[in-house]
Amino acid sequence: MVTTVEETNFFNAKMAKTAKVERGSEHTIKQGECLWNIAKENLGKNAKKSEILDYIYQIAKLNDFKSIEEMNNLQKNKKIFLPKSNSISNSKVVTPILQKRITQQKPKSNAELGFEDLKNSIFNTPKENLEVSCGFKGLGISNYSIEVNNRDNYLKKTVANFTADKNGNIIDIAFNGRTNEIDIRYDYEVNKNGQILKSDEFKIHTNVVGSVNKDDLEKIKNILKEKINEQNNKQH
Repeated sequence: MVTTVEETNFFNAKMAKTAKVERGSEHTIKQGECLWNIAKENLGKNAKKSEILDYIYQIAKLNDFKSIEEMNNLQKNKKIFLPKSNSISNSKVVTPILQKRITQQKPKSNAELGFEDLKNSIFNTPKENLEVSCGFKGLGISNYSIEVNNRDNYLKKTVANFTADKNGNIIDIAFNGRTNEIDIRYDYEVNKNGQILKSDEFKIHTNVVGSVNKDDLEKIKNILKEKINEQNNKQH
């Protein structure tokens, strides 16, 4: 690939504006990997194109790249240095939006706070005090309620519902937001992909209103599947 005069001028101008950053970890280039993907992975999925481009030129400056062509033709197993984490936030080329994202967390929605409450309720309740109760079975799918049983004062609280297939794999979990919005049913559902869904009154239209940590979701699924298996073993 031949580097054009325009590309050379752009490269030189961009490198001149890019502030020096501290050297961080060493990265070994994998098959098919490029600087764009490396930058996205380090900045996170919400990074803007301009922020990714800034990060790429920080890498270029750290590794003394001489041209766009060199940046675009990284060979497998080549070792490069990445910017040190704290130096990214101190660099002048980072946009104010990214700076704010680094220093401030986006407030969680009512749906995400509700799932956080459900997660804490399940994780912090001893397993012997956590129960699942099957309310409906049909066509290979069963519906269960999740109950937290406080054995000290004999209080039992239903905190969510979920559906599972015939093998006990969790399909979705229905729960309320921290501020309960709908009296006749649960406010939200989280699907197997970690998306929080909100439906209208008749469940015709569904919108994605948030997401959950997939590791937390997987832990909850494993706990619920274990409780289903316990219940099935008791019945046999």
